[in-house]
Amino acid sequence: MRLILIFLITSFVSVGVNSYSQTARLSVNMESATIEEIFDAIEKQSEYIFFYQDQNIDLNRVVSIEVEHKTINEVLDELFKDTGNTYQIKDRQVLIGFDNSKVKSKNEQKEPNNESLQPQKKTITGKVTDANGEPLPGASIIVKGTTIGVTGDVDGNYTLEIPNDAEVLVFSFVGMKVQEIAIGEQTQINISLEEETFGLEEVVAVGYGVQKKTNLTGAVSQIEADKISARPSASITQSLQGALPGLNIKNTTGDPRSTPEINIRGFNSINGGSPLVLIDGIEGNLNLINPTDIESVSVLKDAASAAIYGARGAFGVILVTTKKGVEGEPVITYNNNFSFTTPTARTDFITNPYDYGKIVDAAIYGYNGSSFTGYNDADWERIKRVADGEVAPYNELQANGTFKFFNKTNWYDYLFRKYQSSQNHNISVSGGTKKLKAYLSGRVYKSNTIQKIVDEDYKKYNLKSNIAYQVNDWLEISDNIQYSVGDTKEFGGNRNGWGDTWTYTKNYLYAFMPTQIDGVPYDMYGESDHASLEAGNSWVRNYYKQFINTFRAKLTPIKGLEINFDYSNRINHSGVSTRLNEFQYLTTDHITLSNVGINRLTETRTETNYDALNLFGTYSRTFATKHNLKLMVGFNQESSDQDVILAEQGGLSNPEYANLNLGTEVLRADGSAQLWAVQGYFGRFNYDFENRYLLEFNARYDGSSRFPSESRWGFFPSVSTGWI
Repeated sequence: MRLILIFLITSFVSVGVNSYSQTARLSVNMESATIEEIFDAIEKQSEYIFFYQDQNIDLNRVVSIEVEHKTINEVLDELFKDTGNTYQIKDRQVLIGFDNSKVKSKNEQKEPNNESLQPQKKTITGKVTDANGEPLPGASIIVKGTTIGVTGDVDGNYTLEIPNDAEVLVFSFVGMKVQEIAIGEQTQINISLEEETFGLEEVVAVGYGVQKKTNLTGAVSQIEADKISARPSASITQSLQGALPGLNIKNTTGDPRSTPEINIRGFNSINGGSPLVLIDGIEGNLNLINPTDIESVSVLKDAASAAIYGARGAFGVILVTTKKGVEGEPVITYNNNFSFTTPTARTDFITNPYDYGKIVDAAIYGYNGSSFTGYNDADWERIKRVADGEVAPYNELQANGTFKFFNKTNWYDYLFRKYQSSQNHNISVSGGTKKLKAYLSGRVYKSNTIQKIVDEDYKKYNLKSNIAYQVNDWLEISDNIQYSVGDTKEFGGNRNGWGDTWTYTKNYLYAFMPTQIDGVPYDMYGESDHASLEAGNSWVRNYYKQFINTFRAKLTPIKGLEINFDYSNRINHSGVSTRLNEFQYLTTDHITLSNVGINRLTETRTETNYDALNLFGTYSRTFATKHNLKLMVGFNQESSDQDVILAEQGGLSNPEYANLNLGTEVLRADGSAQLWAVQGYFGRFNYDFENRYLLEFNARYDGSSRFPSESRWGFFPSVSTGWI
């Protein structure tokens, strides 16, 4: 549907004899063009603007038209001949409608007087208005299941001739909810249509409120839930990659558990920096939220839009709004996603031991004139036969007690999976009445990692509930609860302590060397990474639990005034357990058994309590029908209290367990704490003239406990203008 400001239709006024439609002349010469293309051509060479609804006109109908120096009436008469389309012209506005009674079939044209073959009809009249009783010009009225219909005139009145057996009329208008009315014995049907959720224009989330997209003067982008759900993933950051202009998301490692780098318009500082992320109005972590719970994501990209958040919005702001209950019968939704990922980097490394050995020897010979493998001509023939599969891999004892190795090892295939699987399950329930609405959802996510020797799982769980209650005409209260849990265990370790999966691509994993000898891991040069994996008792476990509760109240005491209050409390508990163990492996060309590693347990616990309070009010008013004002002022306060405890024990008595009580040697006992608080006073003033000339002021006066008392307050203003 044409995105035309529909309310302009109501500005039709009577004009004198010398109106624009009588004096303007058009010339249109187009072959095999669509109706829409002809409309565009007329608008380009004149001041006419077309208004229509898609169901009333076939915009893709192909016609040829040739008129020279004709009035708009003459052009449209030619264009709509025998189509049933009607039109009204008010100065420079052209309203297109449809009257099915004006379309004649071939039989009707041949037998115009054969009334006995026509079904009996009756006439319905009425008026279409909005909730305030204002007429809706151009509203569509059709008989359900047919193409029989008309559009209302500029006063919202309509007259429709329908078959006697017609049962339901469908009323629709841009920005309004479609309504169906049973006809019965009625001959006059007046109806009042209700606005859609956001009225006649799309709105986007901005700092402490929403604004019409057409009235934005700052740089703001937004993506809705339907587009997010079209890109299913475990993390919203993956869904947002490439989805919003100016939002750059980069994964710096191949680990799916890592937090990606996020910047807006490529901007940060030499000391780093990242956008401020607000989830339902409070600071949060994008990786901990369930993507299917998200209603929309807005990105504030410039100073004009982000100044309302002060210094913390210096690198831009990401606003996430989660879903709430909607009026209607309870709707239960379940979806799942099973996926497989594979590395994008090439993994077709040289695994042929003969070729590998030749390349290594050539490199070393060119460097210092020696041989790395120590193979003679007979040895090269042996390794070639192993590579070709003619002889099973083996190790040969030499006279000096050393061994020569004739193996065929694909180290990448031994260490890493070719495919990583994951599964994601979501269920939600939404519904309610005008007084009480609720939304409840849950998510279970599980995936394995790229490491192949020991199974590792990455798990996420999410629960969310939102309940909103309309106490009376001027007060609504709601409570939003989010609970998330994550748990992952990564295996690794080496002779000196810890080495994770991502360090196993060492240059000395040679294709002619074995992974094991007689069931014991072998590592020629003693790094022993894969030997620790084979033992399977050195690992790092990361887990977190997050609980957020937000209480909100919205008051509308008088027309045009809205007061919002919200208080949030967030409790984060996270922990890191590092369990290192001793293990055995074979090393050197003498195949020597070595006992290496560290017997140690390190426990770190972090608990954070965060509180946020927001109180702001918005007042909107229109003067003389052309001057639109909106003023928003508010107060924000946040505080955080974090405690960190670390304990480390050595000499644990049982390698299969991880508990500090099993330790025999206290290595460390430490801790830390962090307290901070911020306060801010903020405001925004919007003015527009006829929704065309726009002006906006934003300002914030912020104070932070992180700075000395004499310099902890700052003022952050912005001003922007626009023209539509």
